[in-house]
Amino acid sequence: MKIKFLLTSAKLALLILISFLVSCKGQKDKQPDSNISYSEELAKEISFVTSGDIHFDDVIQVVFNDAVVEESDVNTSPKDVFTFSPSLKGQAVWVSQSVLEFKPDKPLPTRESFDGKLDLQKLSSKFKEMELEGLIFKINVVGRDLANYKASIDLKDRNNPILIVYGGTVSFTEKTDLEAVEKAASIKGDATVKLIWSKIDDKTFKFTTSDIERTNKTKNFKVTINKNPLDLEYNFTETFKVSSLEKMVPNDFRNDEAGRSPRIRVSFSDELDMDQNIEGLINVSPSVKFEVKKLGKAVVLDGNFKFGEEYSVTIEKGIRSRWGTKTDVKTTQKLKFSDIQPQLEFASDGIILPSSNKNKIQFYTTNLKRVHLQVKKVYTKQIGTFIQSQQLTSTKTRNKTFNDSYSSAVGVIVKSQTIELGDKQNEWVLNEFDLTDLFSKYDDGLFLLGINFTPEDVSLPIKGEILDYIYEKGQIYKPIFLSNIGMTVKVADSETKVFVTDIVTGKPLSSVKVSL
Repeated sequence: MKIKFLLTSAKLALLILISFLVSCKGQKDKQPDSNISYSEELAKEISFVTSGDIHFDDVIQVVFNDAVVEESDVNTSPKDVFTFSPSLKGQAVWVSQSVLEFKPDKPLPTRESFDGKLDLQKLSSKFKEMELEGLIFKINVVGRDLANYKASIDLKDRNNPILIVYGGTVSFTEKTDLEAVEKAASIKGDATVKLIWSKIDDKTFKFTTSDIERTNKTKNFKVTINKNPLDLEYNFTETFKVSSLEKMVPNDFRNDEAGRSPRIRVSFSDELDMDQNIEGLINVSPSVKFEVKKLGKAVVLDGNFKFGEEYSVTIEKGIRSRWGTKTDVKTTQKLKFSDIQPQLEFASDGIILPSSNKNKIQFYTTNLKRVHLQVKKVYTKQIGTFIQSQQLTSTKTRNKTFNDSYSSAVGVIVKSQTIELGDKQNEWVLNEFDLTDLFSKYDDGLFLLGINFTPEDVSLPIKGEILDYIYEKGQIYKPIFLSNIGMTVKVADSETKVFVTDIVTGKPLSSVKVSL
């Protein structure tokens, strides 16, 4: 590998590692692919434009590769350079010599989409002489949604089975006021109960009920979160049941389909007697070898369960609670594991592609017949600015947080390919694609890889709203750059130390110039 390229990669690696230590603004929750393509001339001038899903309080930013205005022009406002449909009122401001922002006059209206255009020829005589086309982009202002609701029934005092409370957390996709949450939430049921709320952060809130007394009768409750005070799209409801004090009953049978191996979870009305051997008191049909793990009020059945299969779980008489009550009737519940939804993920989280990988990228798929690969090359001299705006961390299933960066990156599509896969159902299959032809032509710079599938590419039907699922799960993205150099950066109060190693051999490297 050329020493010049190694030095360039070293700089990029340092910037990426340092950017991990800097707190960046959170990425958007979900984002549609942009169907906009840019010319190579435009991509060499601009590295980033805000596009896709944005929040109501976001600004729209354009990052140029070189200084466009003089330093004296920073904080000035060029007139009539941005246009939007529908119309948006606001002001364009040069926040640096190479970064232009559009700041709306008021918070953006949620759940609305806008087509934007920046007239580049009005910004610079250079762009006018080049007859550079306008920069077009699309934005979608996301609304507030309920992101997560998690709650459980617990004893107020673990040594007293009579008084219980129901509590948990609620998270939203946008910043939310505690007062609005309290106004929106309510609880009704077979006893008078209040909800008590507290704030964890701008999006997450904790709640608990006032005391609920257990009696010899089962009590039912329903929690409602009204959409209007919070500007949600839908109302939310959740029900729960407080079992009789006199009986030990299995009150919830649930599939646990997280991860590669499905499990079964059975929850009881009371905490289990941890000293009781319950072997033979829980059975599964068809017969499956499994282990039983006690977890407070629940048992987890961990065994050779298969996606797409149905099982009957039987709870026999005699399972004892810590209070001495027992299951007094035989209970059988049928559970069917879902087919694995069509999906894909990268085989690793890494973003540096060393020569030992032989230009190959591996990824896993399940219930897919084919996928589509797209590679963008980003032309940018200001790698640091680009990385800070993109937040180039990477995960195997990065289909959300990097989505925004991918569609906002102004790059040139240098490769498109459809990859045919095997047709195994409900199994994870390891695949790879070879980018030797691409990297032999472009041996430096940053590449953004995207893999996606369409409804026609699945081998088993998608459940639910097909377009919503494709929108959310139908793509993964990864930034890649070529290098055999690995860097570790340690920041102390008064100094920063950089350690440079060969990724392939693991040995320290010398005579490598590192700059920032």
